[in-house]
Amino acid sequence: MSNQHAASLRPAPGASRFGLSEDEVKIAHGISGSDPRLSNETREQIYAANKRKLAQARADGSYRDDQASVRR
Repeated sequence: MSNQHAASLRPAPGASRFGLSEDEVKIAHGISGSDPRLSNETREQIYAANKRKLAQARADGSYRDDQASVRR
C-alpha cells in the first residue's frame, strides 16, 4: 500500500520539469494571477512551489484537510 502511495507521488512520464503531472500543468497554465504576462513556465514554477508548501504544511500538521469540517 505504501509503495502505491509513493508511486502516486512521482511525476508521470512526460510531466513538467517541475514535477507536475499533465493535469497539474493544465491547471498551472490557467493561473491568471495579477500579471497576465507570466510565462507558462513561470506559472508551472509557482504552482509547484505552492504544491510543495501545502505538502510541507500537511506533513508538519500546520494544515489539516478537516479543519473546516462540521461533524454532528
